Amino acid sequence: MDDFEEKIVASPWASDIFILGYVSDGELAWLYQHCLVNLYPSHYEGFGLPVLEGMAFGACTLCSNSNVHARNSRRCRDPAPAR
Repeated sequence: MDDFEEKIVASPWASDIFILGYVSDGELAWLYQHCLVNLYPSHYEGFGLPVLEGMAFGACTLCSNSNVHARNSRRCRDPAPAR
């Protein structure tokens, strides 16, 4: 993850990616309600609260098919096979 920001800058979508840092609960709700997609591809994280938060606010949510995410939502689809 050391080169994460470099990869964002080099991305063809760089102008559409924002690293926000801390946002308030109200701002987070607005972001979920107005996002194009809530992407959570992690295979190694725990419970995955952002997946459930996004879905609760009506965001189109894409996540990995790790055991935790699969149990939390049948609507999760894996963009890449688990390793």
